[in-house]
Amino acid sequence: MSDILLPLDLLRLEIKEGLQTVKNLQLPFLRYLAARGRMMDCYQRSVKWQATVQAATTSTSSTDADAAAADSDVTAPASLDCDAFRFEQTRNIKYQDMEEAMRYGTAPLRQLMRTQISSAVDNLLIEISSKLFSGTGNQASGGIVGLATAAAATGSYAGIDQGTYSLWASPVNDGSGTPRDLSRDLMRNLDTAQFTVGGGYDLILVDPTISEKYEGLFDTGAGYQVQAQGADVLGTMGSNLFFKGRPLMRDKDCTSGVSYFVNTGNVEFHSRAFEGTEREPTTGINILVKELPSNNPNAAKMSVSAIVQLAVLSRRDIAVLKDLQ
Repeated sequence: MSDILLPLDLLRLEIKEGLQTVKNLQLPFLRYLAARGRMMDCYQRSVKWQATVQAATTSTSSTDADAAAADSDVTAPASLDCDAFRFEQTRNIKYQDMEEAMRYGTAPLRQLMRTQISSAVDNLLIEISSKLFSGTGNQASGGIVGLATAAAATGSYAGIDQGTYSLWASPVNDGSGTPRDLSRDLMRNLDTAQFTVGGGYDLILVDPTISEKYEGLFDTGAGYQVQAQGADVLGTMGSNLFFKGRPLMRDKDCTSGVSYFVNTGNVEFHSRAFEGTEREPTTGINILVKELPSNNPNAAKMSVSAIVQLAVLSRRDIAVLKDLQ
């Protein structure tokens, strides 16, 4: 059938439309970052920034004295890889299916391609979302270093050791492995600890079980649960739970028994931007769709992929409440 478009030509026509049909997935944290404008294009092999790890000294002196010696904040180079691994979905589309679709016109053929692309992107986003919390930077994590590692009580993050710099540490409140009931005091204590070290938060992330516990605990406290705030940002992924004016959002991928107090103004989600990538509209992630050489003479082969990284620019802006039940 000479009037059938080549698969590559179909991809060029359908990539954008396929991305537009991505389902309304449960990706709360990912979509919250997008709503806050925290999705970044990455054009290099790593995400780099200068992290403030020690504050400058403020001196006092007589008005008759010379100016004090120059001082400045101490910074250290922070870096996270954004090149070694990718998230990928590979699809084979049989030429027979394309020919059968073409018998009813070009619209069914285009729909076939569009369905394959949107389904692949759906699965890609679901997997990326899960690694925002559990990712350790290895291949199984697609290279993502997630919140659990970024806010760990010990060790290094982005090449900087918190044992060397006290400002490069997240406030952590845990039960030393012993499960604890969620309480007002636990949440207040973490709020105070983060405030004391100069951090802050605009979002609290919890797993669905802790979300239910929170709702039961605070359903009579007007200062803690407020119904009519934040809907413009949260939208359909939303939450009607708040703590001290900040939204408490449940995410099925959040670490079980853990609550993260996050300042999303100091969190960035980076995705590599290559020639040919297209931006997925609900999250802003750059998606690359390519036709690949196929060893199957009866099918075209298509790859849908993304190279991404999550960067926490200041560890003080992620506080962790652990060992909850």
